[in-house]
Amino acid sequence: MGSRLILRTTSVESIAHAREWGFDDIEPEIATIMQCDPAALERFRELIRDHAFSCRIFEAPLPKEVQVTERGFNIFSWTEYLKQALERAATFGCTMIAWADGPSRMLPVEGDTSVQKEHFSQFLFMLCDVASRFGMRVCIEPASPRVTNFLTTPAEVAEIIASVGQQNLAMLLSSAYVAQTALNMEELVPYAALLRHVHLEHPRTRRVPLPPTVEDGFDYRTFLKALQVQCSYTGSLALPSRTESRFLAALKGL
Repeated sequence: MGSRLILRTTSVESIAHAREWGFDDIEPEIATIMQCDPAALERFRELIRDHAFSCRIFEAPLPKEVQVTERGFNIFSWTEYLKQALERAATFGCTMIAWADGPSRMLPVEGDTSVQKEHFSQFLFMLCDVASRFGMRVCIEPASPRVTNFLTTPAEVAEIIASVGQQNLAMLLSSAYVAQTALNMEELVPYAALLRHVHLEHPRTRRVPLPPTVEDGFDYRTFLKALQVQCSYTGSLALPSRTESRFLAALKGL
């Protein structure tokens, strides 16, 4: 496919070895650079510079424990957080935020959920607005019903992208999602123009991304071919930390 291979990691040891393992770049979490003290942040920056990474993609705009759809979520305080976070990410070269945290948008299982959905749309609009100030795109994924009950199909993600109306909002896709939902890639074709980033993960991945393996039972060859042929996708492929070199070699062979 000619795609850039990216390592999703915040580990200092992984960053130091990612290039020799065969990765073209890294995909850190926003929370990592927000939690760093000045000395740690400078060390992080030095590692990226020393290994010639561009750090174009950051993951998860909010800390993992934050749920946008829960009662009491304060959009104003988190707006201030995002302004600081994305400004800091921009200094690393970030041009894309990948939001793959399905549990952050869980809806109540009973009663009317229209208010929570509206709050999520408002937050997504605000996130895209802040990101646009720094020239960044935001990508959200359809997530498995195993981890959330909101935005679980490409059609639903495409619908909210259209309703939010921000030009820098796009779609992310995970191979684990395809495996868990038995998604026919033909279903993705009408929304292929929205697809801007792909995560390769073990098919049993839920909230914490698990590294794919040669023996995990998912047909990566067919998946990648469908992305290229049916969806005209030539973008980046990001893999979780702890991905073995054996899988990476097999992936390059595809």
